[in-house]
Amino acid sequence: MEIAQGLLRTLGWLWLGAVALNFFATLSESWGAFRLKEDREKRIGFAAFVVWTAALLAPGLLLLHGFVITASAAPDLIIPTVICVVFSIFGGTLLGWAFGAALPKAASFFHDAAGPVSFAAVVAALVAAWPSVPIAVSFISGLVSP
Repeated sequence: MEIAQGLLRTLGWLWLGAVALNFFATLSESWGAFRLKEDREKRIGFAAFVVWTAALLAPGLLLLHGFVITASAAPDLIIPTVICVVFSIFGGTLLGWAFGAALPKAASFFHDAAGPVSFAAVVAALVAAWPSVPIAVSFISGLVSP
């Protein structure tokens, strides 16, 4: 309970909500993979690119913000921060696969919901990580400039 309170105090509700939204986005993507054969040609092109980009961008932003904030404010929370984000990815994937295998008829709904939920996860991650962006940019520019 002390770790959860420390994460909440250090990173805030917005970051934890973005992690939860990332979990549901990953769950929707994984569950949607079990859609019926006749539904498989629906998402091709730009929509697939948006979902794929969101699947990479949201966790990256959450890790960036979590690391930047906990490294300076509470170094003992770096590992729990990484565990939260990694669980949102792998936990959502494994649960999505399990639910998809058990309930394949609902997979079409989750396939259609994956795009908007992934987009919402990226927006939430951007909003949550925004305070860390200037810190990360200045750090990277310090590494790049001679």
